[in-house]
Amino acid sequence: MRKTSPNSTLPLAQFTLLASLKGGVASASAMMETMRAADPNGKAPAVATFYRALKRAMEAGWIELCGSTAEPGQAGRPGQSYRLTPGGRRVLRGEATRLAELVALALDDAPGTTASR
Repeated sequence: MRKTSPNSTLPLAQFTLLASLKGGVASASAMMETMRAADPNGKAPAVATFYRALKRAMEAGWIELCGSTAEPGQAGRPGQSYRLTPGGRRVLRGEATRLAELVALALDDAPGTTASR
């Protein structure tokens, strides 16, 4: 299981993937839709990018498979459902905090700085 230090950063695809599961269980297509909505240009990640990020997050122990999205009588291949692990929630929160601190610094709103306006 890969660990992250408090000073490590996540690629944007990895961060938005984790963030897409903040609300609970989701299918791959629902996660991709959330990632598309978060993109400033409204683009979903490439399928290969998405599944690479998903694979890495699962190998790191941040996301786990939690069942099938199939419903009785549903045609087609059933999808899988995923959710954040407690470790994934910690990584997501840590990266969100790091990004918020960078944004505050960029906006001169960081604690201990004097805004020059």
